[in-house]
Amino acid sequence: MSIKFISPKKSVNSAFFKLPVPVEKMEDFKLSLKNLYCKRNVAQDEEYHKGEIWNFLRKIFEPDYSVQVNRPIDLAIFNGNTASAKPAVIIEAKSPTNAAEMFSAEHPNVKSLQELVYYFMLEYVHSGNHEIKWLAITNFDEWYFFDVKDFIRYFGNKTKPIYDQFLKFKANQMSGNKTSDFYNEIAKPAIDDFLASCDINVVHFSLADAMRTLAPELKKSHVTLEPKAIGSMDSISPAGFQNDNAYSALSYIVLTGKDDYDMYIDHQEYKKIVAFEILSCNKH
Repeated sequence: MSIKFISPKKSVNSAFFKLPVPVEKMEDFKLSLKNLYCKRNVAQDEEYHKGEIWNFLRKIFEPDYSVQVNRPIDLAIFNGNTASAKPAVIIEAKSPTNAAEMFSAEHPNVKSLQELVYYFMLEYVHSGNHEIKWLAITNFDEWYFFDVKDFIRYFGNKTKPIYDQFLKFKANQMSGNKTSDFYNEIAKPAIDDFLASCDINVVHFSLADAMRTLAPELKKSHVTLEPKAIGSMDSISPAGFQNDNAYSALSYIVLTGKDDYDMYIDHQEYKKIVAFEILSCNKH
């Protein structure tokens, strides 16, 4: 069994590429993405970078969808902006310099994934939130998205030991009652079994790659995705999709894959302008 890393483009039903997006909204999104990239600062800590990601997501999703710190969850995109809205996307954020705790292909079973499992079980098992679509880990530079279906079939499965262990942990019936005990004694061995027994697709992109695919103009407009659509692409048809102000980093990379140079009016000019855009971060 294995983890397969795929691009956002490959995770989306091709029907979504036929839907239009207003050019001005795409330009606003590109500017927001560039501004986020410019905020990277290795001298700052995790809270700083989480705050910048929060600001970016709020600009993209609000007022239609709430983006909140939902303790102990680092960040959550809700499926609406009402008192009854529930987290649809759960995000675990690390600093760019915290390599020891950051999920990667080489070191998957680390604290960030253990925390994400805990957050999922808090929402899905303890709170009964069955409206989660994606679970994400980021260190600002790298972004990994897990389909909730993969978590449900293992961590939400009542036949797996971790399910009963989590309930006992929440009821203070385990020998350790700290979250660090859950991570090390319960989540870690469960994740080892999860990764060994399941084939999963993990959507991955980097913010630097996103910047390199920015261009001043698009030859044609394409679709972006709402939080309610993310994670359920196989069941949603374009006819039922509503276009509004909600856009995501995932969707933008979908639109601007490196192999889609036909989207741009002039490739050589595009490369010059993107280089200028990246260098100009130091001036803003």
